[in-house]
Amino acid sequence: LTTHPHITHATVHLRHDQPHHPHLTAYLVPTDPGTLDLAAVRAHLARFLPDYMVPSALVPIDRLPLNANGKVDVRALPRPRPAAAARRRPRSMREGLLCELFAEVLGVDAVGVDQNFFDLGGHSLLVPRLISRIRSALGVELPIRRLFDAPTAGGLAAALDERVAGRQVTSGLETLFPLRTAGTGVPLFCVHPAAGISWCYAGLPRLLGRGVPVYGLQDPGLADPARLPGSVEEMAAGYVEHIRAVRPHGPYHLLGWSFGGLVAQEAAVRLQEQGEEVGLLCLLDSYPRYGMRDGGRFALSAPADPGERAGELRRVAGVSVELDERELAAVYRCTVNNARLMSRFEPRRFDGDLTFVTAALEREEGDPGWESWRPYVSGAVENSAVACAHLGMMRPEPLAEVAATVLRALRPGPGRGRRARSGPA
Repeated sequence: LTTHPHITHATVHLRHDQPHHPHLTAYLVPTDPGTLDLAAVRAHLARFLPDYMVPSALVPIDRLPLNANGKVDVRALPRPRPAAAARRRPRSMREGLLCELFAEVLGVDAVGVDQNFFDLGGHSLLVPRLISRIRSALGVELPIRRLFDAPTAGGLAAALDERVAGRQVTSGLETLFPLRTAGTGVPLFCVHPAAGISWCYAGLPRLLGRGVPVYGLQDPGLADPARLPGSVEEMAAGYVEHIRAVRPHGPYHLLGWSFGGLVAQEAAVRLQEQGEEVGLLCLLDSYPRYGMRDGGRFALSAPADPGERAGELRRVAGVSVELDERELAAVYRCTVNNARLMSRFEPRRFDGDLTFVTAALEREEGDPGWESWRPYVSGAVENSAVACAHLGMMRPEPLAEVAATVLRALRPGPGRGRRARSGPA
């Protein structure tokens, strides 16, 4: 560090600010605080040190604090803090997903697009874990060196637009969308809302713990208009094939939000018809014949130019990031088609219990409730109410409650029999 021309003094310490995640932090006294380029310092270190020796955080300070013996007073060294200005919102779905993966691996609530993985406490022992998560979520092999060259979600998203390791990065619109493949537990398969996109579930794996693999199921019409399903039944049959390709035999755990709840319920029925066990069926504010509360009215009358409804389409998709022109067009055609499919669909009877989550805010008189599923479920309907609007269920706080509901439903205990009586909300 002190061989760098703009650093006068330096000290490096191993910090334990996060349990089980010790990380090297370098404290630098620059010759001119206004001109020190931390990225250049990191590149300077990489010329001399192996990756695991490069400090994960570089902290400029005015002077080294000394104790009475003239040694560095470690207790007086400040804890590294990310710059608040770096918390810029994602501009694309890929950036949004990378931010979620950064947060999951670092064990923090949220990460901004321009926040440096290493400045947030990342270190060489966490790098392989992040690379593995990116591989499973985006289907691309990313060289470890690339993370050191582009240690932010924004930088990595730009890098992933290139060919990496001889492969083109996946588009993110594939039907089977792995959110996390690692884990020894039974996978959770999440069906998209009306817009067809399962990126909205990106925050769920972190909330469920490391043992649960999570896969999104996305409308095949996103990638190819010719593949738009002709019915909910056709869509569910296709998803069952993808589910069984990942896990040939049950038990199966299924979740669906809004329109996706109708598809998840039909997929559960089909799996049972194939002699398989469905261990969990969880529906999020999804109702028979009312599955399109997430935008069905506007979808049938929206203008042909999807750009005029970009904000509404993003809300229907359940994502807070911007959608590019191709993504907007895909979301629009899927939303319109799924509104049509919903209007024709009559659920069949599922032989088992149902876990339900109600979005309790902005409900109007006459809106359907969880009771509307009773004719289509043989067992109990266990309802939990979350203080959010229907389109807000994928926000961080409601999503955390959804994850807690899923974990409770998966926990074995008395009173969880398949034939238990349906109770009140």
